[in-house]
Amino acid sequence: MKKIILCLLLTLTGIAYAQNDSIHKQRYEVINALYGSFDVEKYGKVNLDKKFFPFLGLGVIISDLKLMEDLMGSCVDLEKNKYYSYSEILSPKEIAELGTQISWFGDYNKLDGKLLTDKVKLVRDRKNIHQAITLPLVYKNKAIIYRTNKNSEETLFVLVKENGEWNVRCVKHIYVHFED
Repeated sequence: MKKIILCLLLTLTGIAYAQNDSIHKQRYEVINALYGSFDVEKYGKVNLDKKFFPFLGLGVIISDLKLMEDLMGSCVDLEKNKYYSYSEILSPKEIAELGTQISWFGDYNKLDGKLLTDKVKLVRDRKNIHQAITLPLVYKNKAIIYRTNKNSEETLFVLVKENGEWNVRCVKHIYVHFED
């Protein structure tokens, strides 16, 4: 009986680990897609804080559809030359599923440089002078990343996976710093 319980426990643990590994891989695909089109020749590598930014208030923002529609920024499919509303990209069910992952922010502290595109350089940032991102929230073919930078500008990216490739579909600016 002990052997059966042990085998069952090992099987369940293996399934959970495989599922977590798959989500982990998708998160880095999303991060790489976000920075994939960055022009390194012109601007150099992106300096990104090596720690994920633990923005726990993200769930409130992404679930407020009216707020998201009113923010500066747009949702567009450049290939189809079509504009969308935020609620056309993400359904309330998808937003709820993505929001449940916010509690995982404490479980994942650092980015793994070996899984990132060579356009990103991880740096230790204690003074908030470089970009920082949240752990990507991924549900099926949709993902959300929140990014802040040295000017305390805050941007929300919604990515959609189509034909095996992640593409930025929405860029919404939560806070933008303007120089006078």
